[in-house]
Formats: sequence, C-alpha cells, structure tokens
Amino acid sequence: MPVLSTLGRERIVRTVDGAGSNGARYEIFHDVLGEAVLAWRREQELERERRAAERRHRRLAIVALAALLALAAMTAVAIYALPSDVMPDGRRERAQARELVARSSGLVARSSALLGQDPLQSIALAANAARLDPTADGGDCASRLRSRPPGAARSSKAGTAG
Repeated sequence: MPVLSTLGRERIVRTVDGAGSNGARYEIFHDVLGEAVLAWRREQELERERRAAERRHRRLAIVALAALLALAAMTAVAIYALPSDVMPDGRRERAQARELVARSSGLVARSSALLGQDPLQSIALAANAARLDPTADGGDCASRLRSRPPGAARSSKAGTAG
C-alpha cells in the first residue's frame, strides 16, 4: 500500500485510530481536500445548470419554430382566401354577371307582363332591368310601349284607377 503511505505523508489521508495494520482504515483530511471537493461540486452544479439551460433553449427554439410555422400557415391561408374576398377572380365575376343577367331578365319579363295593365310600372321595371344589364331586353319593352297609341296608355291607366 505504497499509495496510501504517500497520501498519508502528504496529509491527504490519515489512518483511523484503533485499526490494525492489516485492516487499516483511512479517512480524508477535510482541510486539505475541502477546496478541491467544493470546486468539484461547483463544477458539477454549473454543468447541471448548463444542461438545464440547453434544454430550456431547445424548448424555446421549438416553440419559436412552431410559432413561425403557424404564422406561415396563417399567411398562406390568408393569401389563398384574400383573392376570393377582396380581389374577385374570373369565376366570381362571371357568377355575379350571370346573377345580374338573371335578375334583369326577370325584370324584363315582369315589365312585359305589366305592359298592358300598368305602362308606367312596366317602364320603371324596364329601366331597372336596363340599369342592371344594359344588354337586356328592357329596351324592347320600352320600344313596344312607345309604339302603342297615346290613348292606349291613358285608357289602360284609367281602367286600372277607376
């Protein structure tokens, strides 16, 4: 046990009283190794804190990446949805044009039906149809009304009023 003898001479360890030479027991001197043990302990605590900081940093990076991905997804959805709400594409414009033509055609049909009964209402409906769709048949209804004799319109009105 030359190593223990050397450590004993350097005052790092000492033999415990009451121990025989064969079963010698040793203890560490606290005053000599105290600083080294405390330094080792500080290093271990710093290493533990460093690992914990790395874990927190990693979690923060993952959360930041997830937030960035969510932002990118929301931006993509907004860009996809924006043209259909704010900037109409060709399909939406065509659907709106078809709706206007249908409404205009309905007004022309009502105007034609009312031409014999209420010419003024018929002209108002034809004008509305022409405003909705200038290419509609509202002009046809107005030309038919103009082609009627002047007395026919008044007699028609007089017949509905009286």
